[in-house]
Amino acid sequence: EENRQSAMDIAIEEETLLGVRVKNLKQLDGARLRVLERKRELESNRQKATEAVMQGIGIEGGPDVPIDPDMAERLDEAASKRNEALLRELLEAPEVKEAPGNRQVRISRKILAAIVIEKELHTSLEKAIEKVSTTDIKGLLRQVGELDLQAQKRMKELIDRGGHIAYMMNKQELLVLKLRKALDDRNIPKLRYLVQFANTKWLREQPEVIQAESFLRANDDLESKSSLGEPVRALGRAPADSIQISSEAKRGSVYNIRRSQVRTGSNIPLSNTLEQEMDRYRSLKGLFPLAQLSILRSKSEYLKKVFFSRGYHKTHQLIFQTQPIPHSITRLYQSNHETKQVAKHMFRNLLFYSGEVFHAFPVTLGFEALEQARKYPDLHEELFVQILKQLTENKYEESMVKLWKLMYLAYYCFPPTGEVRECVQSYASLYADFDFDIKNPVDCRKLMVLSNKETLATLVLLLDFKPNKGGYRPTLEEVKAITDVSVLPVTMEPPVFQDPKFALKTADKNSIYKQSPPPLPPTT
Repeated sequence: EENRQSAMDIAIEEETLLGVRVKNLKQLDGARLRVLERKRELESNRQKATEAVMQGIGIEGGPDVPIDPDMAERLDEAASKRNEALLRELLEAPEVKEAPGNRQVRISRKILAAIVIEKELHTSLEKAIEKVSTTDIKGLLRQVGELDLQAQKRMKELIDRGGHIAYMMNKQELLVLKLRKALDDRNIPKLRYLVQFANTKWLREQPEVIQAESFLRANDDLESKSSLGEPVRALGRAPADSIQISSEAKRGSVYNIRRSQVRTGSNIPLSNTLEQEMDRYRSLKGLFPLAQLSILRSKSEYLKKVFFSRGYHKTHQLIFQTQPIPHSITRLYQSNHETKQVAKHMFRNLLFYSGEVFHAFPVTLGFEALEQARKYPDLHEELFVQILKQLTENKYEESMVKLWKLMYLAYYCFPPTGEVRECVQSYASLYADFDFDIKNPVDCRKLMVLSNKETLATLVLLLDFKPNKGGYRPTLEEVKAITDVSVLPVTMEPPVFQDPKFALKTADKNSIYKQSPPPLPPTT
């Protein structure tokens, strides 16, 4: 009885399952039939529309009026080349306007509308990529896919870049990209907002984060980007929409920014451009810190084979110190062992020249440091980086004045290029006096007396605006005159001083040289 009952239960269950399956199959068949009916309906409508077009019924309801064969050929050629200007010109012709239902005219209008839509999408996608707005990028990429514009040459590269930003970058990489955009626009409120989220070790090591923090510290008194002037585009730095995504990260960054050489300005005549350049220098204040240079040694390379005072050298790699350095600060991969040893000896000469270590004849050691850098071209950038290192967090006024004097001498002999030049400009903008008037003789006389770091930083910027031709070798007497007498020799004046618009005449210069220089400020 029990077996019979269980068999009946099993049969009922199987019948129930079979009924459910049959019901599901019927529903599936019904759905398939509805889909087929819809396809047949669409196909029928398409055929009717095709027959209507073949009968000459246009979009506007006009007849298929024939046009001149030459005009039809020109329309066909312009449509095949997707020439927007030529299509607009041809469609405005009276002959074409009289035949709105012509097949060739209708095709040309459709292609023109597609070109306009593609152009608008291209512009919108460029702006979204520049703003690093992932939401807008995804929406625009969806529209591009719906309109089947992926095959267009001008859209392909933009689609690849937008897809990489929207779908392949994580939050930290996007934060770095947004920081770069905010730095290009000098948007201080946005920089302050974004820096708050740079709380991981990887982000703290990124050059963009270091650069943003340095820029905010130097411009702490500015509250809005309107006081910073226009974004700096003349520096050769690529904007956010021209970033080249690279698989090999440089110094831990998620992408490499193509750096072009900064213009030298040696052929720039002295006109209103000096005021414009001074405004540009003012906007560079703190924007390019020393830590964001790509030519620096890593901490592991800098501390290699250092067993004593390791902690001191680790914390003082890029700031002021009074001890010799264990290695060169920049990477001298292409240099031999002798050049690397000269780089360390050059820093010792810097310590003696600036007064951090006593020497009876410090001027001769400053002259020797210039000669070493002039003899070894690989050490040009090394000397500038060593001087900037000693200027960072330096609390001694007399030491800073001497270092700025050596900076001016080095800048006059071999001007820096590329990112080192940007860094020197940024440091000089922190101390330069931007209120001087080059047409005012009183202000010009102040530039002749090298008694404070503000004057020297201003002279460095004037020399950067119109640099001296490279290859000049200063004499020991000239170095001594700048260091001890604190008066600018005639032979080492910036080329800007030779312009007739410069207010200080030769007679006034000679009277300046006869005067004794003012005493240096007391040492802290």
